[in-house]
Amino acid sequence: MTRDTTMTKIMNKLRWPLGGALLTGALFIGLSGFAQQAQSSWWGDDHEDEYYAKNTGNPTHLEECGACHIAYPAQLLPKAAWQEILSNLDNHFGEDASIDTGIRSELTNFLTNNASDSNNAGKFRKFTRGIDIRNPPIQITELKYFERKHDEINDQKMVINNPDVGSFSQCQACHEKAEQGIFDEDTVNIPNFGRWDD
Repeated sequence: MTRDTTMTKIMNKLRWPLGGALLTGALFIGLSGFAQQAQSSWWGDDHEDEYYAKNTGNPTHLEECGACHIAYPAQLLPKAAWQEILSNLDNHFGEDASIDTGIRSELTNFLTNNASDSNNAGKFRKFTRGIDIRNPPIQITELKYFERKHDEINDQKMVINNPDVGSFSQCQACHEKAEQGIFDEDTVNIPNFGRWDD
């Protein structure tokens, strides 16, 4: 038997195991990339967080809404909820928050153009899951997504009876970057209880 014939036989014997190993490796790399992309799409990445930090408010939104409470990012509620809120500012959760018609119009445009059911919602589109988009709750704390993300929180101990929080509506009390529109778990520091990701 010649050397070329011997090499051919060895190569023929190795072809299937070697091909299988290469295919398995390629599939593993491909699935790892897919899983990483899916996780990035679901939770967002640093680039997305930078985008939302820039897109959370305009000066009028920050000034008018931020005068009494955090200027909640537009992406947290769908269009119909923002429209309902802005059409009833004379009874805004028990307070008179009436504003000039021009300012209300500007806020309506900004908030609905960036709402959770708008083209600008990005990862915050998740906030529309499980709700009637035509008749949504007007409180962020009543959204199914919000409830699911906070289901491990002892609301009495960590929120309501916590003197430094008091209500789930005080996002900025626990979410260090709430005013920038960033609500990732690694930015959560519950007063009197510590960091959530520890």
